[in-house]
Amino acid sequence: MLKNNENKKVSKKSKKYFLLIISLCFVFILFFILYKSFFYTSAEEQLAAIEASRAIPDSENAAVYYNMFLTDSNNIAVLDELFNNYAQASHYLPWKSDSNPEGSAILQEHHLFFENFAEISKIPKARISFDSSDFLNKRIYVYFRKIAFILSWAGANDIGDGRIDEAINKFTSQVMIGCHLNQQPVKINKQVGIAIESVGLKNIRDLTMYEDITKEQLKLLDTIVSETQNYIGQDKELEDKIEKLLNAAQSKNKTFITRIKMWFTNLQTRNTEEEDWQKHLLRRISTQRASRIMIALKLYQKQNSRWPQTLNEIESSLPKENFTDAMNNSDFVYKLLDDSFIFYSKGLNNIDDNNKTGSNDIIFWSPPKSQSLEKNTPDPNEEIKE
Repeated sequence: MLKNNENKKVSKKSKKYFLLIISLCFVFILFFILYKSFFYTSAEEQLAAIEASRAIPDSENAAVYYNMFLTDSNNIAVLDELFNNYAQASHYLPWKSDSNPEGSAILQEHHLFFENFAEISKIPKARISFDSSDFLNKRIYVYFRKIAFILSWAGANDIGDGRIDEAINKFTSQVMIGCHLNQQPVKINKQVGIAIESVGLKNIRDLTMYEDITKEQLKLLDTIVSETQNYIGQDKELEDKIEKLLNAAQSKNKTFITRIKMWFTNLQTRNTEEEDWQKHLLRRISTQRASRIMIALKLYQKQNSRWPQTLNEIESSLPKENFTDAMNNSDFVYKLLDDSFIFYSKGLNNIDDNNKTGSNDIIFWSPPKSQSLEKNTPDPNEEIKE
């Protein structure tokens, strides 16, 4: 009898626990439904809200005009023709039209292409959609990189023929593409932007050393280069949030196992990728500062008919922090040669390897060597290197 009573008590307790579990499950399901109905916002909705908060009028948005320009079939045909005919080299030394009349004729034929693109690039602000199906987002690599290549080629021809203002316009376009992409709080856009901007800054540094460049043109170049520092500051919190939302939106239709694998892979690589990204950002700051120093060096040389003995002689012409190499928080290396100079960074390890090939040193300027203008079409998807 006692045993039966004990069994009944156990049975009642079991039922209570079962009912409690059922109740908790019901409450959880109800909470989940209510949350999804009234409080939950999808990754796409959150991205749309961020986009709306950053919106600017279409008339002030360079991305709107880039989209129109690059969806025009005539412009694409011109871009393909220019890209398929340009003479490739790592960085172009000035070349005269009579050394490549065919290439020069093509550039002159399509001068309106460059002029129209330059007008777009002068617009200060750009807002590119987060939507991966957006045309500009999908084609940003191929088209902008193609344009960056041919702007270098065309600008080098302008220098060779003495059209310095036209060269400045083309190199400014390269720098502004970088600035526009660096305004986006999306890492992949910034990566492309830094690559293109670095090519523009390299071309500007080369142009700075052109013998016939005027003081007014040098001051204009300094204004252009100083503009890039406005987009060096990173909104890290917003950037991280958007990256997570973009990953969530892209993985939405994938299986649960695939999403778990993606999450684990991202977790493993995040620290390494973040370290690499910080290195890119530091190099970008150093490149911008080095470009302004070279302009100041050339202005000094035009004023005094000689290069300064040390960078101390031009320190009053730029902000103090401009002389600090961001990659190592130390000084840039400036060494006089017979009639020129060499100027470089000691790199991340802050060890001066005396500009040795294969070393960590990063050269910003050394007297150029001769260069052939071999026609060779590159892969527009490959990395643009400074």
